[in-house]
Amino acid sequence: MLNRTPAFIRFVLFLMLCSGCVVFGEASQNPQVSLQPIPEWVQLMEWNPKVDHPGETASAGVRYLLYEQQKHPELKESFIHVAMFMQTESGVQDSGNLQVIFNPAYEKLFFHKICIHRDGQTIDKLDLSSLQVIQPETEQNIQLFTGKKTALLFVEDLRIGDVLEYAYTLRGENPATAERFFTSFQTQHGVDVERQRFRVLWPNDNAKLHIRSSNTNVLPQLTRVEGLVDYKWDFENQSAISYEDFVPASYEFYPYVEMSDYENWTAVVNWALPLYQPEPEPLPVDLDTLIKGWMLETKIPQARALKALEFVQDEIRYTSIAMGESAFRPAHPFETFRMRYGDCKGKSVLLCVMLREMGFVAHPALVASGLRQTIASHLPNPHLFDHVIVKMILDNKPVWVDPTMSHQGGDIHNRYLAELAKALVIKEGVADLENVPSVATRSEQYVTTTFELDDYESPSAMTVFSVCTGWEADNLRKHFARTDLQKVSKNYLNYFARFYSGIEQLHPIRIKDDRIANRITTTESYRINNLWLRDDDQMRWEAGFVADNLFEILPEPKVRVRTAPFSLPYPLCREQNIVIYLPDSEWDIPARSRNIDNSAFSFSFHRQLEGNKLTLQQQCETKAAILPAEEVEAYLLDQDELQDLIYCSLFRNDEQTDGAGSAEFVVNGLMVALALFAAIITGIICFGIWILGKKLPARVGKETSVWLDSSPQGLGGWLVLVAIGLCIGLLMQIVSIVQGWEGYFSLRVWQNVAMPGGSGYHPLWGVSLTSELLGGIGLFGLNALLIIMFFAKHRAFPPTYILIRVFALVVAFTSYVLLNQIPEMAEEVDPGDIVRETISAAIWCSYMLRSRRVKATFIN
Repeated sequence: MLNRTPAFIRFVLFLMLCSGCVVFGEASQNPQVSLQPIPEWVQLMEWNPKVDHPGETASAGVRYLLYEQQKHPELKESFIHVAMFMQTESGVQDSGNLQVIFNPAYEKLFFHKICIHRDGQTIDKLDLSSLQVIQPETEQNIQLFTGKKTALLFVEDLRIGDVLEYAYTLRGENPATAERFFTSFQTQHGVDVERQRFRVLWPNDNAKLHIRSSNTNVLPQLTRVEGLVDYKWDFENQSAISYEDFVPASYEFYPYVEMSDYENWTAVVNWALPLYQPEPEPLPVDLDTLIKGWMLETKIPQARALKALEFVQDEIRYTSIAMGESAFRPAHPFETFRMRYGDCKGKSVLLCVMLREMGFVAHPALVASGLRQTIASHLPNPHLFDHVIVKMILDNKPVWVDPTMSHQGGDIHNRYLAELAKALVIKEGVADLENVPSVATRSEQYVTTTFELDDYESPSAMTVFSVCTGWEADNLRKHFARTDLQKVSKNYLNYFARFYSGIEQLHPIRIKDDRIANRITTTESYRINNLWLRDDDQMRWEAGFVADNLFEILPEPKVRVRTAPFSLPYPLCREQNIVIYLPDSEWDIPARSRNIDNSAFSFSFHRQLEGNKLTLQQQCETKAAILPAEEVEAYLLDQDELQDLIYCSLFRNDEQTDGAGSAEFVVNGLMVALALFAAIITGIICFGIWILGKKLPARVGKETSVWLDSSPQGLGGWLVLVAIGLCIGLLMQIVSIVQGWEGYFSLRVWQNVAMPGGSGYHPLWGVSLTSELLGGIGLFGLNALLIIMFFAKHRAFPPTYILIRVFALVVAFTSYVLLNQIPEMAEEVDPGDIVRETISAAIWCSYMLRSRRVKATFIN
């Protein structure tokens, strides 16, 4: 069935350029288009064509000064009146080609006015001899043919600063719905509108007209004139509501008002029953033979029902010729069977006929694929529905199936059905919408990509093994059924060429389909001739890998700062394992795990190197279909991190790739220079401390000689522990620098972890390694100074000891903070080390300040 078209959308459509033409003809020769005066029942809204020119400050191409729509259901007439001010060149470009869409099967178009207001003058531009009627059929790419035509008129001499005004009337309604009335209009749009009016003249003796508003509380003005009720809405200075992408279909973005004379859903069912229940008549011979053959083939009810469903899904192709009444009235089921094509209405009715012939209870059901559960809040009317499915009873249970789907897998109880939420079953006595459960909606896709890298120069082999279930398998099965194997293989090759240049296909894709289990496996074989690419600036070779199955599976909106909720593909589960057999085992790639979990999706990443086998495991699963606007910012941050994680780059410098990757050590010159600089600065600081310490006043003077004689002196007592701690600390600094030697001074390690694209890259690795090296060298020199000062009983030893212990705490805390931000190191750092170091420093610094032995010993 056709989607209902809101009034303002029709207005916007005729401002767009026609994308293609099928039929041309002079309007004067077309009986559906003519020139007539404005109907007498119309009340024109007053408006002022005088406007100030905005110059370069205009934010939009046009400014809408007026939009009014008036309807007379009894006459089946709809009057449209628009006035637009041309603010910029783009406004002139977009508005100079007027287009009015109408359906010649039941509508006639009458133009009343097309003119330009310029400098106080009105210039008539209505010339039907220059008007063309075309038939674009812009929806034919989805096999939908409506028969609609477009009246196209090119407005000559339209300029910036002009006001373009036009008015026309459409007369006629689709015969299938002409006896009843429904309409809706938006009160705000994606553009500013200075004046807007919507008017309906409703016969007083007709059925009650029901009115519902959404996101607006504006009430109509009611007057009664000659047996008619005049409903009128007037608006001034309606500001634009900026559209946001990836908005859920059920989200009501713009405020609107709807009107309907259908009193309840029973009225809609009663309208639909004559359309969907053809008169009983004998089956055509070939159809009767087909059904009897199925019944002889199997006695299992489920198998019989599945035969009928798969025949309608796979053998009756989808084509919708929604012209005239066909937009609402299904084709006769025998015609659909004979033609071997039909739309959702025709295919559903045919399936119901087949199922009933085999003894099943089956009925068509109207659904709104966009509105879903929100349809329950709308006024009852058939224009809300855009699709038809079938409800059948099997094993005393309701089973919902979609005859327009094709090449589905699984048993009939678990075939995929889109989330439709509500349906109106076309059956005598139905009074309300019925809940439609989502069926087998989970979709899973598992991919294992294996790379075999024999060396750093030869072509590399890539094998891709995929397993698809759920609607992913349905989509693949349909694609494979409609595309020859050679083209499928070529498409897959071009897909991978996006990520790996120089790729060649070794064998055509191999496909294995288990339709009963709804599981499709594919195997692909490729050769990549230049996986390793040379980076002359870095003097290294680089190979990049990507989890293509997770590439851009999560949508990224253009509108990131949002007021509307965000729509996600749900439910969706994809997993990809990348297995890389490296040319040698001389690789140092740390293990890494990362989990991202939010209200929109969960993602897990695991990296493990065993010998020369590097494994990257990644899985992403969506958790919701709709994300609130306030959570989109956090979602986008996590999505950016996911996109970074699915890429992996491996680096080898020239020396390492020689001889199939011998692990020859290459010095990181930058870190060596920093180490030398740190050593020199540390030496200068130590020398300065020694000299300045000599100038410190004596801690014990002559006047306290009696106290001195009575105090413990010499490097004994608790100072023995201080001496041991200093010596052990010096050795630990040496061990620490030696153990981290490769991390500090190896160019390979630095490239892997501290440079973007490295296999273990994190932006804090470079800062962490640099701070550890500089801190370690500084502590080593200062510790050595303390030992010398200790045994020399230097008077500056106590304050220097305290300062260095504080400095060591700062270095340790800085290292802890940095490493804790790096995922693969976060679990290895122990906050207890910082606590223990702090307690130790507090104890020994207090000892240095309060001990009489310290004061009596360090006096030189």
